[in-house]
Amino acid sequence: MALLMDELAAYAVANSLGTLGTDLFRFALTPAPDKQLAIIPYGGMESEQAFGSDALKWEYPRVQIISRGDVNDSRPAAQKAEDAYRAFGKISAETLSGTFYHRCTVLKPPFLLGVDDSGRPLFAFNCEFEKEVSG
Repeated sequence: MALLMDELAAYAVANSLGTLGTDLFRFALTPAPDKQLAIIPYGGMESEQAFGSDALKWEYPRVQIISRGDVNDSRPAAQKAEDAYRAFGKISAETLSGTFYHRCTVLKPPFLLGVDDSGRPLFAFNCEFEKEVSG
């Protein structure tokens, strides 16, 4: 799981979606800054073994990508979610940080997830990946 998150964060950085640890985070949103993007894993489909092998070969992880903005203007957060949606939707038959990704399926366009306890808007979309096992 950690390798997956590293690969996706590196892809996000390479596509100018944020700077890891500054406004781009793995696993959860952080209290600050207001404007940030988070890549959060959740349950995917079961992994598969290669034919004639007991080793896992393919996996199908899912992540939710959340863009958070500040209280006064939700448009930048919505635009950041749209930018990430378009970037992740382009993943097809390519290697990310040494792991081959067959595809990324964005399960729906960005949507308003709601607001957090501080009234900051949250926009999100979900991705499912078909990829070789990381590592």
